[in-house]
Amino acid sequence: METPHKNKSPRRVSHSDEKRIIYKVIQFCDEEKEKGLVIPLQRATARAAKAVGKSECTIKNIRRDFKNANKIGAKVITPRKIRAPRKRISFDEFDKCVVRRKFLEFYEQKKEIPTLRKLFVYVKRELHFQGERETFRKIVKDLGFRFKKCKDKRQILTEREDIVARRAQYLRALRANEMGPKKPLVYTDETWIHTHYTLKKCWQHDDFPGVLVNSSAGQRAIVVHAGGAMGFVEGAELIYDSRSKSQDFHDDMNSTNYRRWLEEKLIPNLPAGSIVVIDNAPYHTVQENKSPTTSSRKSDIIDWLTRNNIQFDSGLTRNELLRIVKQSKPKPIYTVDRILRERGFQVLRLPPYSCDLNPIELIWNLLKQKIAAHNVSSVPLSTLKEMTRNDIREITQEDWVKACNKVKKIEDDYWRRDALMEEAIDNLIINVGFDSSDDEISEADDKLNDEPEEREGSCTDTADEELEELNNISTDTADEEPDDRLG
Repeated sequence: METPHKNKSPRRVSHSDEKRIIYKVIQFCDEEKEKGLVIPLQRATARAAKAVGKSECTIKNIRRDFKNANKIGAKVITPRKIRAPRKRISFDEFDKCVVRRKFLEFYEQKKEIPTLRKLFVYVKRELHFQGERETFRKIVKDLGFRFKKCKDKRQILTEREDIVARRAQYLRALRANEMGPKKPLVYTDETWIHTHYTLKKCWQHDDFPGVLVNSSAGQRAIVVHAGGAMGFVEGAELIYDSRSKSQDFHDDMNSTNYRRWLEEKLIPNLPAGSIVVIDNAPYHTVQENKSPTTSSRKSDIIDWLTRNNIQFDSGLTRNELLRIVKQSKPKPIYTVDRILRERGFQVLRLPPYSCDLNPIELIWNLLKQKIAAHNVSSVPLSTLKEMTRNDIREITQEDWVKACNKVKKIEDDYWRRDALMEEAIDNLIINVGFDSSDDEISEADDKLNDEPEEREGSCTDTADEELEELNNISTDTADEEPDDRLG
């Protein structure tokens, strides 16, 4: 009968620091072997220090630490390094829109090739960007820019084709509405407010501290509304408490809540034949005919192909079936779009990463200025919500018209600069055969029809330059200098 082998414990690996100490002990022992006792045995601390290559003070400290730990049955733990907290880089959606417009200016005004280095110098100087170049490179990549080769073999920044195409489709639809029977444009969006929303600067006296700013955001509320050149849509206002502890107010909104607001608040009050402009937040883009993706099981892919009467060989692999899905999938149908079209309204989606094309972002900024001017001290959430309703009523149709005119200028700039950029890139790109494979071209086409992946946020907090042309609107705060970068 064979004796079962005992499981050997895995060999512990000695790290370099341990090996250096062990080697010093070996050298000490070898020295005493040749020369006799180097240090008398009575001087144990000195012998230990000599053996491991440390000072006697260090040996004493270690002896004390282990003695104290043994008394209470604890382990000796090395103190952790105190690391400086990672610096948070503030670069919101509106800053990203500014970078995109600056990129287009290189082609139109400067007649230069936009490079990462040039854009980085600009954001450091003009936007006071605190991050490093590598951080900015990641931001630029997230914005949809990529590198292409040009005739002098330099690398240039170009905007992703699907983003440029969506922007062109959006601007063309707006121009068609201007030239044909003009329909009212209604812009929708969500933002948030909190109970500690106050001015950062105000007139003060030593005896009267004025506004006390609380660094905590406090309780928050979500504001959902819609409007256009006609002003806010009467009756479409929705203000409710935020339940999320995250910094993203989108966590409080979901497709169910948005659909209820759409059907109960917005649609009954929309002007007849309106064009409703919405962004690409996840709860705006719930598909009713969602196609299988790379995360779908093979059985689900087969079921989808069968339901849609698409021919396929049962012996095909999962990847081959996905390729058939990619070639055959229909144009996505969004629940929000269907609901609005069934009521006789048209839906127009903002291009990705283009909050600067939504005038309601400027209106949100104006609303938050008014709230901050009235909120002298932290108020209960119920009071803040009532204050917000009153401030919404103070925003006039004239305010909306100014915001829409400002955005119209940005639209015209995009239209002109995109054309110039296309011409400039045509002169730079190497035209040898196909620059991209058929797969790459089809992937770009798919991105035009697929559900948008980006999670768009509000960019009201940094609309300073845009709002300067809208200012002098609020007459209640003539002496105050409210900080536009609230929240």
